[in-house]
Amino acid sequence: MPQAGWYNAPSEQGFVRFWNGTAWTEHRQPLPQPVPEVPAIPVVPVEIRPRRALGLPIVGMAACLILAILGIGVIVFMGQQTTAAAGETSTHGTVTALGWKAVKDGSGVTIDDCYPSARFVAAGASHTARSRTGQTPCPVNIGDTATVVYSIASPDDARIALPAGWLSYAWLLPVAAGFGLIASLIAFILRMRVFAPVAPPA
Repeated sequence: MPQAGWYNAPSEQGFVRFWNGTAWTEHRQPLPQPVPEVPAIPVVPVEIRPRRALGLPIVGMAACLILAILGIGVIVFMGQQTTAAAGETSTHGTVTALGWKAVKDGSGVTIDDCYPSARFVAAGASHTARSRTGQTPCPVNIGDTATVVYSIASPDDARIALPAGWLSYAWLLPVAAGFGLIASLIAFILRMRVFAPVAPPA
């Protein structure tokens, strides 16, 4: 005879009944329901492209470097135009003419830049100085007094030291470029950490 235990009950589908080793007892219970299998979710590998992700910070750093070089160049150029170098001196002259030259601004609009001339006296003789940079609007008028920088050896090689105008804010270019460079560098470092390729599991 079978040993005591739970067995499929005869004529009772879906139930098990306890067999005491000699006869069926009144103890019965439903069969346990099978646990449904959960289908596995397929893992789709994601291709990480760090070169494309790092492109924007690199472009930002390059743009900031160009901006800084441009700003420093403008500052140096304006300094050379308004201050006397070795072998030069400065004096005052009177603006006698306003020359104009048509140029295009950054948006492609044609504007007239002012190139004034001034008469000054050096070594007992009268000379003419001309502006080497144009400005809009004109910072001086005919009859105004202007600072003239000229070579002591050759007074005819003279230039008018015009007020810097909006170019006096050129120092903002390297400052802004410095902040932009720091921000781009931080973004580059963060993206290097986020987008670093991870080795697949063995």
